[in-house]
Amino acid sequence: MKNSNNEYAISDKFSIIMPCFNAEKFIKKSIDSVLIQTYKNFELIIVDDQSTDRSAKIINKYLDSDSRLKFIQLKRNSGAGAARNVGLKNTTGRYIAFLDCDDRWHKNKLMIYTRLFKRGHDFLYSNYIKITDNKRKNIMVPECIDYKMLLKSNFIPLSSAAFDSKLLGNLKFLKMGNAEDYYFWLSMFHRVKNPLGVQRYLMYYMVTGENKSRNKLKMFLAVWTIYRKHLRLNWLWASYLICHYAKYGISKKL
Repeated sequence: MKNSNNEYAISDKFSIIMPCFNAEKFIKKSIDSVLIQTYKNFELIIVDDQSTDRSAKIINKYLDSDSRLKFIQLKRNSGAGAARNVGLKNTTGRYIAFLDCDDRWHKNKLMIYTRLFKRGHDFLYSNYIKITDNKRKNIMVPECIDYKMLLKSNFIPLSSAAFDSKLLGNLKFLKMGNAEDYYFWLSMFHRVKNPLGVQRYLMYYMVTGENKSRNKLKMFLAVWTIYRKHLRLNWLWASYLICHYAKYGISKKL
């Protein structure tokens, strides 16, 4: 089976997990950014967390025209982490990727990631463009990180990340309210052997009204809880790390 560019045989499939909650304003562009990928061997699993707007209607319009889309509706509102866990249970692909319903991808993201996975990398993430209103900021990620470096901050933007489940297996997101993805990465990086921060801007992080007003103090408290409760770090070491976390967060502001 050949891709549209006839460059090489497609043998590995991506499973893309997209949680959705009241995303009628932006989910169409997010879905479209997946459907226009130059690498075609994927499935997009959209998990609706009991949206009360027109999100479900917008998603349903895609189902008849593209069999690669799967649509799962939760029976009760459970949070983004729980929605991602449902998505993880329903994957059939080797490579697992995440895309939030208000973010978007560069059209060559999966093509680039496929080539890098075939070179032996087990975990990938990339530079991204942060967009707030009419302002844009290019955010570069470290090309290589390990568990000790990851402890200092979450350098991995969720919508840019993908991993090889054949090599790393699957984990679950814990219900933590904030910083669920950070703890997910920390747990996974005990297994990761060959990660790579792709030095290309392959994701657009859209700062919408909802995440723009997110309480940063709650995020720091969640990270502090990870350090102290889940990782059982002593107070001095946790204090040192939370300072680094705050410093990196400030550097990403527009």
